[in-house]
Amino acid sequence: MAELVPFRGIRYAASRGRALGQLLAPPYDLISQEQRDELLRRSPHNVVHLTLGEDRTGDTAEENKYTRAAGYFREWLAAGVLRRDETPALYPLEQTFWAPDGRQLTRRGFMAAVRLHEFAEGVIVPHEKTLVAPKADRLAILKRVGANLSPLFGLYQDDAGATARALDLACAAEPVAEAASDDGVHHRLWRCDDPEVIAALQALVRDQRIFIADGHHRYETALVYRRWLEERTPGLPAHGGHHYILMFLCPMSDPGLVIYPTHRLVYGLATAGLGALLPRLEAFFRVQLVEESLMKPVGRAWAI
Repeated sequence: MAELVPFRGIRYAASRGRALGQLLAPPYDLISQEQRDELLRRSPHNVVHLTLGEDRTGDTAEENKYTRAAGYFREWLAAGVLRRDETPALYPLEQTFWAPDGRQLTRRGFMAAVRLHEFAEGVIVPHEKTLVAPKADRLAILKRVGANLSPLFGLYQDDAGATARALDLACAAEPVAEAASDDGVHHRLWRCDDPEVIAALQALVRDQRIFIADGHHRYETALVYRRWLEERTPGLPAHGGHHYILMFLCPMSDPGLVIYPTHRLVYGLATAGLGALLPRLEAFFRVQLVEESLMKPVGRAWAI
C-alpha cells in the first residue's frame, strides 16, 4: 500500500520570474562540471551550492562540500532566503515545455512525502541498477543536511484521469511560485492544504504501485539513511520524517508525460550478429532501417 502525506515544504522566499529562475538548477546527475561552476557563480543562493558543491583544496573530514552544504542550508533558513511553510500541504507542479517534435506540452503532477518501502515489498518499483559511489555521495549530503533537496520522479496508474480532476481544484488559485529554468521549461507551483483534495489524492495512489522514473540512487540512499538513523537514535517515531522521501508523482496517463529515445552506439557487431539481433528486438521495439546515405560512420559503428 503506497502512503503519501502532506508536509511542510521549504521554499525559496523569491517566488517569481528571474529572481527565482537564477536559483534553479537541473538534477545533480545531469550537471556537467562547467555548468556546475557557472551555477555556483550565478548566485550565492543557487540550489547547486547544496546539491552539488565543489571540492576545495585543503578539504578535510570536518570541512568539505557536504559540511558546507549543511552550513548554507542553516544560514539560508536563518536569513529568510529559504522559508518553511507553517502547515503541511501537497504541492501541485505544472511544467510547460517544447518537445523535440515541435509540440508544446504541459505535464502536471504533485509533490508529496511518500513512505519508504524496501523494493521487495513491491510498493515502490525500480527499473535501474545503481552504483556505489553516487549513493555514498548522496548519503553524505543527507546525513549532513538532513533534508531532501530535490524530488524523485514517480509514476502511477490512473487511466480514469482522477488526478487531473483533483489538480484542477488544487490549481484554481494563483501559484505560489513561477519561473522558467535554463532549458526553457516553465514551472508553476501551487500549495494545496485542502483536506478533501489531499484525501482524494491519497486514496487514488493508495492501491497503486509507484514506479521510480528518476531518482534510484537517492531512493536507495534514503533506505540506508533510515536504517542508519534508527541505529544511531533508537526510539524514533513510526511516522518520523526519515520514513518518507520527497517525490513528484505523475500519472502515466498525463498527456505531458512523454519519453524520447536515448541514442546508443553499438561497436564490433558483425553483420551476421546484426541479422540475428534485429528479429529479437522487433518483439519489443519498432525497428527502422535507415539508408547509409543518411548516416555518418563513427569508428566501427554508425550514428544516426
